[in-house]
Amino acid sequence: MNCLNCGAEIPDESRYCLSCGIEVPGKTIPHRVPDTERNPFTMILFALSFAMFFFTLIPIIIGSWEGALLMIVAGTVLLIVAFLNINASRKHAEKVAEQLERTAERMQKAAAESTVKLKCRYCGALNDRSALRCGNCGATL
Repeated sequence: MNCLNCGAEIPDESRYCLSCGIEVPGKTIPHRVPDTERNPFTMILFALSFAMFFFTLIPIIIGSWEGALLMIVAGTVLLIVAFLNINASRKHAEKVAEQLERTAERMQKAAAESTVKLKCRYCGALNDRSALRCGNCGATL
């Protein structure tokens, strides 16, 4: 691909022209936001809690109500921990997304503020990219 500004060759993986520094339109960094719904630790907690609830039937059949109550409490605690883990994962994902947004904004602001200068081929003075003539010697840029 060639730069629209200066015509230099731009590598496919580059977001900016290596010659003039202008940003290549349409190129963005893909951001991967963690999937909070499929957290393996949370899935294990849910599986253990439902297993506890299912195996509560064994102490009930045997007649040990204390054991059944203990298993119900343990299953409930596991469910609460799983839901707290989901909530913490969502907050973390939101925080990461916010940081990525701020970083992208800072990068765009820095790219907009960075001015590319053209060097005069006769006197070597640096001029703005939009200038048609050199500010030092008046030569055509």
